[in-house]
Amino acid sequence: MSKFSGLVLSLASILTVSTALADPLPVVAVNREIGLSMAGLFDNRVSGGTYSYNTSSSAYYPAYSSTSHSRYRRIGWVPGFQVDASSMFTVGSVENVYVAAQFVLGSGSRNYKRSYSSSTSLYGASTSQYGEGSGSHSTYTRGEIGKGFLLLHNNLLLTPFAQGGISPKANTPMAMTVPAPS
Repeated sequence: MSKFSGLVLSLASILTVSTALADPLPVVAVNREIGLSMAGLFDNRVSGGTYSYNTSSSAYYPAYSSTSHSRYRRIGWVPGFQVDASSMFTVGSVENVYVAAQFVLGSGSRNYKRSYSSSTSLYGASTSQYGEGSGSHSTYTRGEIGKGFLLLHNNLLLTPFAQGGISPKANTPMAMTVPAPS
């Protein structure tokens, strides 16, 4: 009898291990990836403004008025690369824990143009324009953590997640996002 119970326990342990190593559902497996890709970063920024200044005349100087307008434009594609990884796994009794990370690096040059015009009551009008290339080096880092919920007889996976990241020019605040179902 003891040989029979030992055989049953051995068989049970083999079945347990094979179940633990079973392939995940396709809707879960699609969230397991490691990627390296070329990335093109497009930048198209326009800024500028208008400034007016007026004085009234006095015994020491005549009335004066001045108006100026400026426009700055930076545009261009910057080549780079992107590394990303994501996984979905079980932690203790919590299934379908989602974790992802992304890093993007861009380095190159863009076209920079500036135009400036001014008009004053004392000196008349003037305009100037110039353009040049400007270097661009940027990094972007993002992380995500969430929990997947299987729906519709394990055919639909809904994964709400929290996302945070850092860009050298500005910190990205944490945001709660719900992506389209996988």
